[in-house]
Amino acid sequence: MVMLGALCAISLYHLYPSLPLAFAGGVALVTVVGLLLERLASGRPGTSLPSPSSSSRGRAVFIKGLAMILWARRPTPYPLYGQHALHLGPAT
Repeated sequence: MVMLGALCAISLYHLYPSLPLAFAGGVALVTVVGLLLERLASGRPGTSLPSPSSSSRGRAVFIKGLAMILWARRPTPYPLYGQHALHLGPAT
C-alpha cells in the first residue's frame, strides 16, 4: 500500500505540481483502495474465506502486478529528491 501511495502521489504531482496536494491525493487514493479491498475480502456472513494472511498476500501480489502494468518497471524519482532516483546501496 505504501508503494501504491507513493506511485499515485508521483502521478498526481505530474498532473498538478504541488507536493501537499500530491501527498494528500496519494493518501486518499490508497485509503479508498484499502477500503474497497477490505470490503471485498470480508465477504458475507456464513461464507468461507481464505485465511487473512493468504488474503493479504494475494492482495499484495495483485497490487504489485497492477503497479507494474500502470507505472512500468523503471525507477521513478520522487519530486523531493530532484530529477534522479534515490540510490541507497543496491536499492533504487
